[in-house]
Amino acid sequence: MSVALFTYGTLMVEEIMAALAGKPLPSREAVLKGFQRFRMRGEIYPGIGPATGHETRGRLYVAMDDETMALLDAFEGEQYHRQPLTVTTADGTSQAAETYLLASSFSHCRTDRPWEIEQFTSRHLTRFLVQCRRFRAKAREAKKTF
Repeated sequence: MSVALFTYGTLMVEEIMAALAGKPLPSREAVLKGFQRFRMRGEIYPGIGPATGHETRGRLYVAMDDETMALLDAFEGEQYHRQPLTVTTADGTSQAAETYLLASSFSHCRTDRPWEIEQFTSRHLTRFLVQCRRFRAKAREAKKTF
């Protein structure tokens, strides 16, 4: 089965997604209306939450296989859960896609400060890529898949 996945934080960096998936994945820009991106307390990655009048720009990966989604579910952990939503692509097309939302039990970790991709890539990208590659290698060794 193949699903579309809307990403709005570290996973919207195509190099990070390729490091986790083990290959480049087809994607395009998209917008999720009615949600706002925010910084997580003490973390370098963001979350999103419902916010009237806001929109979140991100990247839509259009053909995610079950194996890659299982790896991403493990990577996101219990802090996030996948939920189907509708996004709008750059050409104005609406598309169903899943996205990782902050689990309600972690809402206390959310801040009111915005998260900026430019700040993440300039300060943390190199180290985060190393962590992603290690995660994939450990997951492959443990499960003999991905």
